[in-house]
Amino acid sequence: MRLALLLTLVSLTADARGRFERFCGRTAQGRSDRGFLCDDGAFFEAFPASGAGTTTACSTTPPTGAKGEALVYSRAGNVTCVTGTDALRATGLDDSSYVFLSANQIRVEANATGTLGIHGEDQADNIAVQSASPCNAAYSDVGTPSCVAAQAAGPAGAATMAQFTDNDGAGFEGRSQIIADTSQTIHTAFAHVKAGTATSASITMVGTGNSAGDCTGTISGASLSASTTSIVSCTGAAYGAGLTAITITVRVGTVASDTGTLFVYGYDAKVNAPKRTSHVPTLGTAVTRSSDVGARFAVSGLSTTFCMAATVYTLAAQAATGPQWLSLETTYGEAAPKALGYSNAGFANTFMNVAGLFSTGVAWTAGTHRLRMSSARTASFDATTTTTAQALLASAPAFVVITGNGTAGLPNDGITTNVIVDPSETRCPL
Repeated sequence: MRLALLLTLVSLTADARGRFERFCGRTAQGRSDRGFLCDDGAFFEAFPASGAGTTTACSTTPPTGAKGEALVYSRAGNVTCVTGTDALRATGLDDSSYVFLSANQIRVEANATGTLGIHGEDQADNIAVQSASPCNAAYSDVGTPSCVAAQAAGPAGAATMAQFTDNDGAGFEGRSQIIADTSQTIHTAFAHVKAGTATSASITMVGTGNSAGDCTGTISGASLSASTTSIVSCTGAAYGAGLTAITITVRVGTVASDTGTLFVYGYDAKVNAPKRTSHVPTLGTAVTRSSDVGARFAVSGLSTTFCMAATVYTLAAQAATGPQWLSLETTYGEAAPKALGYSNAGFANTFMNVAGLFSTGVAWTAGTHRLRMSSARTASFDATTTTTAQALLASAPAFVVITGNGTAGLPNDGITTNVIVDPSETRCPL
């Protein structure tokens, strides 16, 4: 009797192991043929802390899911990618930190903890021309500075920073650009600076015809380094009626009596921008950086019950109506997808925020936010019941959408990592 029971258990165990190995595609070495341990991973993962499937920062090779799932992604135009830990940082940019990626090349960057993920941003325009050439005729002197091009290495590579010299303690000196602009919106201005003999720097934005959005930003002390590049920036309120132009000025020092040398690169003036975003290089005309939307993985064989989670690291505070997106959709690009999802901008799905509370719109502070959603919660579905949603999701394939639905979505404004979809609730911790 005992022998028969033991043989039965061995047979059942072998059958279960065989089914497991067929599902995972295991090799004789105990790993799957895609290089991961099946019993250690969730049903679907992308950009996990282990780095499985993730390429190096700013690589032109597309990343995959942890099990090799192909990423589908598109973006018109070039984009600036930042290497190193915390790609959204404003200080400590090493020489040649910037990599300029072509259209349809996704940005893989590191968040503040060093975990690599997708950096998504909404559309933005840099209306400051000749951004890399502040000695160009598109700029004018403030005071009587000297401006010499190609004097120091910067984030864009060797000899890309110009040198400003202020030798007059009676007033501010620097270089400015007047930009025709009538947009009655919030503007953000920034530039890249490295210390020479000066110990501080400032940037100003001044409107012509309306002053409501004027602002000043400063940098000094340890934040202004001679070995790495920093970003000095300011964001004003919305400009009002009558605006005809804005003037962006980078100055040596923070008070008129400051003198010395400063290295400068990359003027950037963003319209309708309540915060600093990635740098958009320009030549003779303004340049638009297109939105990062449509990053998605197709998955099949998903259980009708599941959890989903991700981490989004943001540069600045965002309003409850800001564009953040994470969803699981049965048909990519539906106007109103029946899906478990998190979106403040596209449709009124609910989500569980970092505090573990459901909400249809919560303002975010700057920093890291963990999103977690579950099919067990009816409130997680948009305009349908749990039963209907489960039936829809049982159809294959489904799409794990990270940076926005093609019809109505907007990108996550930050770096998204640790994306998980799994039938087990314990795989998706807050």
